[in-house]
Amino acid sequence: MAGQNKPKRQGGSRLRFWMGCILVAVSMVGLFVVGGHMLADHLVDDTAQEPPQMQSKPSVPSSAATSAPATKPPIRKESTATIGATGDVLLHNKVIQSGYDAATNTYDYQSIFSAFSSFVSQVDYAVANLEVTLCGDDNGYAYSGYPCFNAPDAIVDALKASGFDMLLTANNHSFDTGSMGLKRTQEVIKDRGLAYIGTRYQQEDKNYIIQNVNGIKIGMINYTYNTGVNADGSVSLNSIPLTAEASGLINTFNYGKLEVFYAKLAGELEEMRQQGAEAIMLYIHWGDEYQLKENATQREMAQALCNLGIDVIVGNHAHVPQPVELLTNANDAKKKTLCLYSTGNIISNIRRG
Repeated sequence: MAGQNKPKRQGGSRLRFWMGCILVAVSMVGLFVVGGHMLADHLVDDTAQEPPQMQSKPSVPSSAATSAPATKPPIRKESTATIGATGDVLLHNKVIQSGYDAATNTYDYQSIFSAFSSFVSQVDYAVANLEVTLCGDDNGYAYSGYPCFNAPDAIVDALKASGFDMLLTANNHSFDTGSMGLKRTQEVIKDRGLAYIGTRYQQEDKNYIIQNVNGIKIGMINYTYNTGVNADGSVSLNSIPLTAEASGLINTFNYGKLEVFYAKLAGELEEMRQQGAEAIMLYIHWGDEYQLKENATQREMAQALCNLGIDVIVGNHAHVPQPVELLTNANDAKKKTLCLYSTGNIISNIRRG
């Protein structure tokens, strides 16, 4: 399920979960931000005995022999994991054409990531938000950028080659090329050996992943906002109505029905914990585009999500970086949530103005 194998980091006195966020603007200048969240201690049984003495010990008074033996503090085991998260992968028309080789009639985007892969190699598990569909150019759709994104499969090859392990697929462009694009996108990612969350191939598939990173089981789930819920329960993305089947294959929430979202998510979090998740990350597509600060709804949602026990929130969709905040659980002041409201873009042709 992973792309590049990265070195494991272990040892120490306490189990910690670290998250690394890479914020990359169009210029490909990277900012590496690290935050931490403490998890419960894991104790390791210490059954090893001291080696026997080669010489007999002098006798001790009976009173000393009956005193309580000295006890050693328990040995604690520490495991660390760095999770890298990038912004939106958006292939506008000029970006699509930048990778085209007319001589071979092929596409290659690896050069775009050449200056970026060194950042990816520093983390144990790297995640990118794929905000395009991969429907191919022979299924009734041409390659295109905004407003309906359909990119060459080569973008996934480039992401894998640069070290990414998982792609996010729930966003407001997930249905840009209909049900065919929704499913083929997943097929291409799976064929390349990468993990993905946010969309499913069929209803029976889980809508989250529990990834073992350096011995830490991390539950990861991805949601996007929808733009309407119809009478039959189907939803719309970017005001495009989805079929009833497709609506059940994309993780979405509606701003007007947040309590429904929280209740559903609470059940999914409990399911992940029952399956051994020691930490939980939510990747969420939300907020207002091109705003350098989160809006009031994002702040309210972040606190509600913190209260549900989510450890890390990583946001997308604004296309610009937004602040990082450490939230306190209203039900337990000892529990904290690291919230990055928006990671911006990693690749796009969006310009100021």
